[in-house]
Amino acid sequence: MNDVVLIISAQSFTESANVFDGLRLRTAGIAAGLTANGFKVLVISHGPEESRFFRNGVEYSTWTSFDSFVSTVGRYRLIIFNYASLGLNRILFNILRSDQILISDAIVPIALEESTRAIKNEFEDMDACAKLIQRSDAILISSEDCQEYYSNFISENGRTLEEGDRKPVFVVLPFGVNCDELIAPSRRNSVNRKEKLRLVWYGGVYPWFGISELDSLINELDYDNSLIELTLVGVSNPFTLDSELREISSRILSNAARSIHVQNVSWLPYETRLNFLSKFDAAIFINDPSQIETRFSWRQRYTDLLLARLPLIVNSIDPFSRLMRDHGVAKEISSVRLVEASRDIGIRSDLIREIQQLYNDGSWEKLAESLNWNKTTLQLSNWLKRKTD
Repeated sequence: MNDVVLIISAQSFTESANVFDGLRLRTAGIAAGLTANGFKVLVISHGPEESRFFRNGVEYSTWTSFDSFVSTVGRYRLIIFNYASLGLNRILFNILRSDQILISDAIVPIALEESTRAIKNEFEDMDACAKLIQRSDAILISSEDCQEYYSNFISENGRTLEEGDRKPVFVVLPFGVNCDELIAPSRRNSVNRKEKLRLVWYGGVYPWFGISELDSLINELDYDNSLIELTLVGVSNPFTLDSELREISSRILSNAARSIHVQNVSWLPYETRLNFLSKFDAAIFINDPSQIETRFSWRQRYTDLLLARLPLIVNSIDPFSRLMRDHGVAKEISSVRLVEASRDIGIRSDLIREIQQLYNDGSWEKLAESLNWNKTTLQLSNWLKRKTD
C-alpha cells in the first residue's frame, strides 16, 4: 500500500469536459492543491469504461464495477471522500480496513443537500452518513464554527472508541478558488449612476436563504418606474425534487414573471459564469439565521461572486459573508433599504456610492490569494505529511 492520496468522487470526470460545478469543482481544487503541496493524487469516479488522464498534475481514472472499486480502494492508505455521497458511502464504509486513513469532506453538514431532495431510503442514507463520520480519522470543515457541530454529532451518535483510538481531527478547508480566474479590474464594469441599479440573486432558492426578503423585493419591483433591475439565477433548479422547494420556486418565478424589472436565468455554464456576473452592480446574499446551512456551509456560489469582483450585499450571518465583509468587498445592507432604494432616488444614490466603494477599495486580490486552493489545502497537507513521515 502506498502514500498516494486517493480521492473518491461521486461525480464523474472526463478528459474532454472542463465543466466543473459544486463538489466536482471542490474535488478538482483539493486535488490540485495537494499536488502543488507535494503529494501524488489519484481521483477515481465511476464510468461505463476504463479511462485515465492527467489534469493539473492530478491523475483521474474510472472504476467500472464493484470489484474494480473494491480493488482500487484496497491499494491506498490515504482516502478522501465526501461522506454525504449517498449510496457510495455505504459501500465504502463496509470495505474500509482499520489500517486505512479516512478523511471525510464535510463541507455540507450532514447531507443537507440531499435533505432537499426526494429520498427513497432516507433513514439508511442518513445512517450511512453518520457511520462514515464516526469512522473518520479527519473531518474537513468549512470554518472553525463547524467543529462544535460535528463534535456534538459524534457524541450524540455514540462513537465507540477502542483503546488507543483518538477522536477525529478537524481540518479547516473552505471552498477555494483558482486565483487566475479573478476578473481583471479593467474588465469589470463600475456602477452606472444614470441607469437602473443592476442586482443579481445568485444560487437558486433553498430554506436557508432569506426567501421572504426575496419575495418582498420582487413584489416591490412590480411597477413601471422601479429604480432597480433584479436578475434571478438558478431558481428553476431541475434537480430540486422536494415538494416544498418546488412550491417556493414556482411562486417566486410566477411573481417574477409579472414584473418587467425581474429577469430569470435558469443556470450558468461554468465557462461563462464570471463574465455574466461581472456585468451586475452587486449581488444579494441574504440568509436565514435559524438554518444550520447558514451557520456552517460554504458553497461554490460564494467564491464565484468573489472571482467576478462582484460587491456583495449581505446580512453577514454565514462564514463567507463575514469574511467578504472583513475584506471590504461586502456590506450589510438590509432588505428593507433595498426595497426603499427601488423608489427613492436619494436612497438609491447613497446605495450606489457604497457599492462603488466596495468595488474600488475592497481587498479582492488579497482575499482571492488567501482562498487559493494551494493555501486552503495547507492544513490538510501538513496533517497528511505527519501521517506519512
